This record gives sequence, structure tokens and C-alpha cells, in this order.
Amino acid sequence: MNKRILFASFTIILLVSLVITGCQATSPSSPSSQKTIKIGHIRPLTGHLAMVGERMMQAAQYAFEEAGFEVVGKKIEVIVEDCAAQPELAIDKARKLVEQDKVAAILGPTIGGTQLAVSAYCKKVGIPNIHTNPSPPTIIYAQHDWTFQVGGAEPQMPSCMARYAYDELGIKTITVISSDSAPGHGFSDAFMTAFKKLGGQIIQEQYPPMASADYAPYLGAMEDADGCASWFDGTDAVKFLSQYQEFGLWERMPIIPVFHGSFFVPFLVDRLPPEAAAPLYGKVVATPYSSLLDTPINKQFVEDYKAKVGLLPDDSITQTYGGCLLILAALEATNGDTAPEKLREAMLNAEIVGPDGPIRFDKEKKSAIRNVYICKIDKIEGETVWVPVKTYEDVPPLGY
Repeated sequence: MNKRILFASFTIILLVSLVITGCQATSPSSPSSQKTIKIGHIRPLTGHLAMVGERMMQAAQYAFEEAGFEVVGKKIEVIVEDCAAQPELAIDKARKLVEQDKVAAILGPTIGGTQLAVSAYCKKVGIPNIHTNPSPPTIIYAQHDWTFQVGGAEPQMPSCMARYAYDELGIKTITVISSDSAPGHGFSDAFMTAFKKLGGQIIQEQYPPMASADYAPYLGAMEDADGCASWFDGTDAVKFLSQYQEFGLWERMPIIPVFHGSFFVPFLVDRLPPEAAAPLYGKVVATPYSSLLDTPINKQFVEDYKAKVGLLPDDSITQTYGGCLLILAALEATNGDTAPEKLREAMLNAEIVGPDGPIRFDKEKKSAIRNVYICKIDKIEGETVWVPVKTYEDVPPLGY
């Protein structure tokens, strides 16, 4: 793992330790006797990731509405908090949910730094934390035994994308450009590790800071290779992809996305100027989900979700939905008892099947073993979609 990312990750964990040192968090009292089960939900609802956070919040609302906001005769109350993608704020929100609201579990947050912060806090106080999108591998290495990574771990998608690029696309040399952030380095490192194991060569690495106003200096300095391994998120992805097209780089080097989240996703492609979006069609991405998966569960989910919410589901939606299914399945198994140890054991042993396929946990790593789908970006009946072209089954948490 990149030394800078390890340093950043353990800095966040140290921050959590300092924040809660001397503060004894209060766990939910008499959990089995509570008539209402409270679930905390932390997402970035403001800032550059707001458009992703809002979709995840909608997905959770849909899942609990589907259950009637009830399980084994007890009401479910979901308390939503905005962390604005900031680790310090995420810790504050987690403390408020545990100590004041007495939640039984926390769903979210969304990206690496905030996930690390909340995961470390939940380990300290002994409250289940459910991550619905891929988690930093540091969470596995630091043995955060109260965090359940329904979305799996970050290396799963990059390692499959590296394998597909090398074996199927004939990409043998790569230039790397990605966000100078914990996820940006984490996704790129996982891709490069797998790519080099296969015999691929890394020509160059560049890491522009988050929220860069202009990518021209980096694009102008880009060295030639068979492909460009890349990842950006939110509004940064829109700016980068727009400028990549303006520089005419698609003809020289197709982009190989090292991760799917907020990059190459249909709702983001649709926000690009038409000329910037055009080169993406026909390209591929590794993802835990496609709305076109040919299974009865997925077909029904797509139909119902579009009718209810008005959105074509993507992975941010289905993985959040899967996290809610895990919570509901665990509460069913405990007959509504939210005693942390009982709830934790029930989550660890749960096996669920969602729209994106079967999910079971690597019990040592507390991370999902799941399918990864290679999908081609296409437009069908006016909607941008991911068309599955290959499936890698039962991918382990730390990838191939």
C-alpha cells in the first residue's frame, strides 16, 4: 500500500482516538426492550459529493419504506446526518448518533477518510457500522471488527479492471492520473499492483489535488502509453473528463477507470457536455452492479425502483439497499434485540441476495465476497446504461 495513504489513514485513526479519549460513549440502554429501533445514516449531503450522498439516502429510504419501517413488530427510525465528506465532522455525527440518539447501528459514511474515522470510532464504542460502498483496506488491516463492508473493499474493482485491461483489451503500458486523495491513491495502487503482477508496465503517475480548477498542466505533461488509468469523483470527474476530451487525448490513450464510484457512472456521464460524453460510449468499467443484470431479483428491483423513485438504479443505490437488507436480516435473526454483540454476530453470519447478486462475508476481514461485473457504457432507449460483458465471481476482499 502507498506509504502516503498508510500515513493518512493512521492519522485519521489517531484523530479518532484523540477525539474520544476520556469520553466514555454510552451504548443503547436496554436494547431488547426498546419499542423503536434507531438506525443512524451518515452521508455527504453537502459539498462536492452531495449528488452521490442524496442517491444513497434515497435508496435507504426506499429500503426501509419497503419494510414498512418495521421489523419483528418494532418500529424503525432512521436518523440522517450530513458529514459533508469531512472526517472530523463524520466523527462528531457518529458520536451524536451513538451518545445522544442511542442508535443500534450506523449506516455509512461514503468515502475513505470518513469511513476510516467512523469505523475507528465504532470499534472503540462497540457499535455495528455498515459500509455500503467499498471500504479502504486499512479498515481490514486495523482489524475494525465492528465494521461490515457490504460494498466490499476497494481493491476488488481495480484488480478486476487491471485483469480485463491486460487480458482482454491488450493494454500493456499505462500512465496513471488520479485524485490526490486516500481513495484516489488506494484505487490506483490496487490497479497498479494487479497490473504489474500480470506483466504490465507503469509509464507515469500524476496526482492532482482535489477540487483542481484546471487539469491542463497535468494533461499537457502526460506521457504516451497504451491507456490512461484514472479516477476522479463528483464535480472533479466532470471537469477532468471534459478537459481530457478537449485535449484530444482519447485518440491517443483510452481511459481505463481504476474505480467505478462517481466515475463513468451513468448519471455522471449524462451531466457531461455531449462532446465530452461521446468518447465514453463503448468503453468499459468494473462495477459491482448493472441495472441490466439478467436475474429475476434485479429485474423486479429496477422496475419497482424506477416506478417509486424515478431513477434507474446504479451501484450507489443497490449497495445502500444491500446495507439496509443486512440490517433488517440481522434484526430478524435477533428477533429485534439490538444488543451490540448479538447484532454483530447476526450480521457476520448473514447471507443476503440483492439486485447485485449474492453477498456473504469473509469472517476474518468482515468484508463482502462478491461478484464484479465488467460493463460497457451504452445508451438504450435514451438512457445511459452499463451493459454486462464479463463477470468475475466471488472476488475476495483484497482482490486478485
